[in-house]
Amino acid sequence: HWCICVVFFFLITLTGMHKAVLGLVVALALWGCTVEAVLPGFKASITQAGLDYAHTQGLKYLRQRLANRVISVPDQTGSQDTFDYWITAITISKITVPDGSISFVPNVGLAINTQSLGCEFQLTWKVREQIWPNPEGYGNAQIVLTNAIARTTVAFGLTAGGQPTARAEDTVATIGGVAVNIYGSNLEIIKQFLENILAGIIQSIGPEQIATEINSQVDVGFSALLASLPTNVKIGTVAELDYSLVAPEQVTTSYMLLPMRGEFFPQSLPHNPPPFQPPQVADPTGGGAEMQFYFTSYVPNTAMYVYYKAGTLNTVITAADVPATSPITFNTSSWATIIPALYKTFPNWAMQMTITALAPPTITFSTTTGVQLNARANLTVQVINPRDRKVSTAFVASVNAVGDATMAMVQNNITGKITFFNISMSIAQSYIGQFNPTQFEGITMFVAEGIVLPQVNTYFAVGVPVPVMDKVRLVSPSLSVQNGYLEVATNFYYPDPPSSE
Repeated sequence: HWCICVVFFFLITLTGMHKAVLGLVVALALWGCTVEAVLPGFKASITQAGLDYAHTQGLKYLRQRLANRVISVPDQTGSQDTFDYWITAITISKITVPDGSISFVPNVGLAINTQSLGCEFQLTWKVREQIWPNPEGYGNAQIVLTNAIARTTVAFGLTAGGQPTARAEDTVATIGGVAVNIYGSNLEIIKQFLENILAGIIQSIGPEQIATEINSQVDVGFSALLASLPTNVKIGTVAELDYSLVAPEQVTTSYMLLPMRGEFFPQSLPHNPPPFQPPQVADPTGGGAEMQFYFTSYVPNTAMYVYYKAGTLNTVITAADVPATSPITFNTSSWATIIPALYKTFPNWAMQMTITALAPPTITFSTTTGVQLNARANLTVQVINPRDRKVSTAFVASVNAVGDATMAMVQNNITGKITFFNISMSIAQSYIGQFNPTQFEGITMFVAEGIVLPQVNTYFAVGVPVPVMDKVRLVSPSLSVQNGYLEVATNFYYPDPPSSE
């Protein structure tokens, strides 16, 4: 469902993170299990430039979240030399996060590394000597941890339904410097012992706590957010767009590519797969853009297929739809000089037109012809008896229409606009006798350009959303028409976190 949509570096640290940013980057970094082999109708890729920007913005949210983060650590008790010790109420706070790095690992996923992690341990202690008279001391301590190093691999997967999942693998953390500050009673007897014990405990439990927190954030927080990512987007009341993944991602040294179904389905009617497949799409060209989208002709053509099957492409045009400034009205008197037989058979009768699609319209992308819409329909001209309002057919024309279109990005939607119509037609059936169809072509063009085209462009102007998360805005998108698909190269923007009061 991208629906617009990499894992930020900050995912390996000791806290949770802003779900919208996380959702965006995760949606673009999926790894794992095999799903049904289906050609994608839509692809999305993110480059190293996109990862770097995600990392920059993500750290801003992370540092704000870490400001009040406190992690509880299990108590530590034991004996060493001639002393028993109890280390309790251990907490980790004041976590600092450096810049670190994130990169693609070909055919694997993402490597996330950080250096110079820092935090502060607060705890209470009690020490008792085992030799009579068993002197003891108690107090608290502050331990500052510096230059910690952590690395992990984030592995992404798919459920059978194409929903993304995530897990941390091979997470490793090491501790650098440990500065111990001890406060309490009888320090002259046990200080050296206590310093050694506390430094050893932190060196022992610190890496485990960091690794545990990393795994928890990825396995629990990540998976919960991924499960909430929309893979189906409702379009109006008839159709929905499926952006589920159809295969694992492709990872190279410079980009990660997500293959998505990109297919319209009816919301309520039984669905029969369309009798065509998505076209092949070239691999990403890279370049300086942070993201690329590959919108194949399969996406709009499956929409046309669904709307055709639902009957929503059929419409009736009445006198109320004709602009008041039109020189032609829907009354046979207005057509007397154009099609005399019509007026002669039904003098001064009101009229309407019924447009019935004969097949799903098709949209093609081509480097030579650009974007074109092809449609076939029957146009039934009907008259309304002024006495009993009964509707009768005057004649039926078969119409072939070809329209040129332009494409654009409006906010996060791929939109279109038909700029030119060319039609050819023939009379399929007539109840007013034979007449030259060229007499009717002018009216057909008027109806197409003055009534049908504005209605169609109203829907095309809404467009199709690309699968990106809330608050993400595409920046300076560039569109190019390729053979079989539309390529969108773009940067993206995510707002800074709100200032803390």
